[in-house]
Amino acid sequence: MSERKANLRAGLERDRQFLLDAVSALSEEDLTRSCGHASDWTVKDLIGHIAYAEGSMIPLAQGGAAGEAHKQPPDFDIDRWNDGRIRRARSQTVPQLLERLATSREQLLALL
Repeated sequence: MSERKANLRAGLERDRQFLLDAVSALSEEDLTRSCGHASDWTVKDLIGHIAYAEGSMIPLAQGGAAGEAHKQPPDFDIDRWNDGRIRRARSQTVPQLLERLATSREQLLALL
């Protein structure tokens, strides 16, 4: 592995551990608080957003690594996409969201 990739991997691992440590320190009450986002998202919603967003970026990264240009559908709406993922995340527990984060991170590191 090149030094650049090793540094990138180390940063990804460090930052993920920071997120996991922060989430593990949250109470049930903390999870229901507004995350300060301009919408009605809670802290748990933000965790769900991260869990779904990372997984959705992996195919884009794979395509980029293969030299493929990303073509966004003409009707793509980021707010609609986020709303749909937040609805899904709200039906999941925090441990389920953390499992999704672990899976997507494994996939990202394998791609790296």
